[in-house]
Amino acid sequence: MVPVVSKFRTFREAEEATREYYRSLTPAERLEILFQLRAMAFKEGDSASERLARVYRITQLKRVRRPKLERMAWVPLTERGLTLTVTRADNG
Repeated sequence: MVPVVSKFRTFREAEEATREYYRSLTPAERLEILFQLRAMAFKEGDSASERLARVYRITQLKRVRRPKLERMAWVPLTERGLTLTVTRADNG
C-alpha cells in the first residue's frame, strides 16, 4: 500500500474522494487491504490474543417435570372465617 496525501476544502469532498478511491479498486485489491488491516489488528503472539482463547462446550439440558397446580376454588373471606378491614390513615 502506497501512502497518498491529498488536501480538501471540506469534509464532504474528502469523503467523496475516499469513496471514489475504494470504488476504483478491484475486489482482489480490497481483500488485500482487508487482510493487511486484520493482520495489524490481530498480531500472533500478542498478549491480548493469548488471553482470549475461544472455548466451546455443548451441554445436554435435563428436562424437569413441573408439578401440576391444583385448581383452587374462590371462597369469600367471610366463609373462611377471615375479615378484611380497610382504614384510612389521617395525615395530620
